Amino acid sequence: MTTRPTLEFFYAGACPWSYLAFARLEEVAMRTGSAIEYRPLLEPARAAWQPPLLAASTEPVPAALAAYIAKDLRDWARFCGVQIRLPGSGPATGEWVQRVAVVAIRAGCIAPYVRAAFRAHFGEQRDLGSCAVVRDIGVACGLDARDVEAAFE
Repeated sequence: MTTRPTLEFFYAGACPWSYLAFARLEEVAMRTGSAIEYRPLLEPARAAWQPPLLAASTEPVPAALAAYIAKDLRDWARFCGVQIRLPGSGPATGEWVQRVAVVAIRAGCIAPYVRAAFRAHFGEQRDLGSCAVVRDIGVACGLDARDVEAAFE
Protein backbone atom coordinates (compact mmCIF):
# COMPACT_ATOMS: atom_id res chain seq x y z
CA MET A 1 0.00 0.00 0.00
CA THR A 2 1.46 3.35 -0.99
CA THR A 3 0.82 6.52 0.90
CA ARG A 4 0.09 9.82 -0.74
CA PRO A 5 3.01 12.26 -0.42
CA THR A 6 2.44 15.44 1.56
CA LEU A 7 3.69 18.93 0.79
CA GLU A 8 4.12 20.93 3.97
CA PHE A 9 3.65 24.63 3.23
CA PHE A 10 5.25 26.73 5.96
CA TYR A 11 4.21 30.29 5.27
CA ALA A 12 3.55 33.76 6.61
CA GLY A 13 0.36 35.43 5.40
CA ALA A 14 1.89 38.86 4.90
CA CYS A 15 5.07 37.59 3.24
CA PRO A 16 5.34 38.23 -0.50
CA TRP A 17 7.63 35.21 -0.93
CA SER A 18 5.00 32.97 0.68
CA TYR A 19 2.44 34.46 -1.71
CA LEU A 20 4.62 33.59 -4.69
CA ALA A 21 5.17 30.04 -3.43
CA PHE A 22 1.41 29.63 -2.91
CA ALA A 23 0.82 30.72 -6.51
CA ARG A 24 2.46 27.48 -7.67
CA LEU A 25 1.70 25.22 -4.73
CA GLU A 26 -1.62 23.79 -5.87
CA GLU A 27 -0.31 23.04 -9.37
CA VAL A 28 2.69 21.21 -7.90
CA ALA A 29 0.42 19.22 -5.58
CA MET A 30 -1.85 18.21 -8.47
CA ARG A 31 1.08 17.27 -10.69
CA THR A 32 2.70 15.12 -8.00
CA GLY A 33 -0.49 13.74 -6.47
CA SER A 34 0.42 15.28 -3.12
CA ALA A 35 -1.76 16.50 -0.31
CA ILE A 36 -1.01 19.97 1.05
CA GLU A 37 -0.55 20.52 4.75
CA TYR A 38 -0.67 24.22 5.62
CA ARG A 39 1.69 25.34 8.40
CA PRO A 40 1.12 28.99 9.30
CA LEU A 41 4.11 30.51 11.07
CA LEU A 42 3.23 32.68 14.04
CA GLU A 43 5.46 35.66 14.85
CA PRO A 44 6.79 34.25 18.16
CA ALA A 45 7.94 31.11 16.35
CA ARG A 46 9.58 33.17 13.62
CA ALA A 47 11.34 35.29 16.21
CA ALA A 48 12.83 32.18 17.79
CA TRP A 49 14.56 30.94 14.63
CA GLN A 50 14.96 34.16 12.68
CA PRO A 51 15.74 36.95 15.19
CA PRO A 52 18.20 39.00 13.08
CA LEU A 53 15.89 39.03 10.04
CA LEU A 54 12.82 39.83 12.13
CA ALA A 55 14.63 42.71 13.85
CA ALA A 56 15.83 44.04 10.50
CA SER A 57 12.27 43.93 9.10
CA THR A 58 11.27 46.80 11.40
CA GLU A 59 14.10 49.07 10.27
CA PRO A 60 13.83 51.32 7.21
CA VAL A 61 15.17 49.80 4.00
CA PRO A 62 17.51 52.01 1.93
CA ALA A 63 15.76 53.28 -1.21
CA ALA A 64 18.06 51.45 -3.64
CA LEU A 65 17.54 48.14 -1.85
CA ALA A 66 13.77 48.69 -1.65
CA ALA A 67 13.68 49.34 -5.40
CA TYR A 68 15.66 46.18 -6.09
CA ILE A 69 13.42 44.08 -3.82
CA ALA A 70 10.29 45.45 -5.54
CA LYS A 71 11.74 44.67 -8.98
CA ASP A 72 12.80 41.19 -7.90
CA LEU A 73 9.31 40.49 -6.56
CA ARG A 74 7.71 41.70 -9.80
CA ASP A 75 10.07 39.47 -11.82
CA TRP A 76 9.21 36.42 -9.71
CA ALA A 77 5.50 37.24 -9.84
CA ARG A 78 5.67 37.33 -13.63
CA PHE A 79 7.49 33.98 -13.60
CA CYS A 80 4.82 32.52 -11.27
CA GLY A 81 2.01 33.91 -13.42
CA VAL A 82 0.51 36.22 -10.80
CA GLN A 83 0.34 39.92 -10.19
CA ILE A 84 1.74 41.38 -7.01
CA ARG A 85 0.94 44.76 -5.57
CA LEU A 86 2.81 45.53 -2.40
CA PRO A 87 0.71 47.33 0.19
CA GLY A 88 1.73 50.97 0.52
CA SER A 89 1.50 50.86 4.30
CA GLY A 90 4.76 48.93 4.57
CA PRO A 91 5.24 45.45 5.93
CA ALA A 92 2.28 44.12 7.88
CA THR A 93 2.59 41.85 10.83
CA GLY A 94 0.92 38.61 10.01
CA GLU A 95 -0.19 37.72 13.53
CA TRP A 96 -3.96 38.09 13.02
CA VAL A 97 -4.09 36.40 9.63
CA GLN A 98 -1.98 33.53 10.97
CA ARG A 99 -4.12 33.07 14.09
CA VAL A 100 -7.26 32.85 11.97
CA ALA A 101 -5.47 30.37 9.69
CA VAL A 102 -5.44 27.96 12.63
CA VAL A 103 -9.22 28.39 12.87
CA ALA A 104 -9.51 27.76 9.11
CA ILE A 105 -7.43 24.57 9.42
CA ARG A 106 -9.78 23.28 12.11
CA ALA A 107 -12.82 24.22 10.00
CA GLY A 108 -11.42 22.51 6.89
CA CYS A 109 -11.32 25.63 4.73
CA ILE A 110 -7.65 26.59 4.90
CA ALA A 111 -6.96 26.66 1.14
CA PRO A 112 -9.74 29.15 0.33
CA TYR A 113 -8.81 31.21 3.37
CA VAL A 114 -5.11 31.45 2.43
CA ARG A 115 -6.03 32.24 -1.18
CA ALA A 116 -8.42 35.02 -0.05
CA ALA A 117 -5.91 36.46 2.43
CA PHE A 118 -3.12 36.60 -0.16
CA ARG A 119 -5.46 38.10 -2.76
CA ALA A 120 -6.65 40.73 -0.25
CA HIS A 121 -3.12 41.71 0.76
CA PHE A 122 -1.16 41.43 -2.49
CA GLY A 123 -3.97 42.00 -4.99
CA GLU A 124 -6.22 44.53 -3.25
CA GLN A 125 -3.59 46.03 -0.92
CA ARG A 126 -5.73 45.44 2.16
CA ASP A 127 -3.92 45.56 5.51
CA LEU A 128 -3.61 42.12 7.13
CA GLY A 129 -2.49 43.90 10.29
CA SER A 130 -6.12 44.96 10.76
CA CYS A 131 -8.38 42.65 12.75
CA ALA A 132 -11.40 43.97 10.81
CA VAL A 133 -9.86 43.05 7.45
CA VAL A 134 -8.86 39.58 8.65
CA ARG A 135 -12.31 39.06 10.23
CA ASP A 136 -13.99 39.92 6.92
CA ILE A 137 -11.74 37.50 5.03
CA GLY A 138 -12.41 34.67 7.50
CA VAL A 139 -16.17 35.16 7.56
CA ALA A 140 -16.29 35.40 3.74
CA CYS A 141 -14.56 32.00 3.64
CA GLY A 142 -17.24 30.45 5.83
CA LEU A 143 -15.64 30.72 9.25
CA ASP A 144 -17.87 31.42 12.23
CA ALA A 145 -17.44 35.04 13.32
CA ARG A 146 -17.22 34.00 17.00
CA ASP A 147 -14.36 31.61 16.24
CA VAL A 148 -12.55 34.34 14.32
CA GLU A 149 -13.04 36.82 17.17
CA ALA A 150 -11.73 34.25 19.66
CA ALA A 151 -8.52 33.98 17.63
CA PHE A 152 -7.84 37.67 18.27
CA GLU A 153 -7.89 37.26 22.07
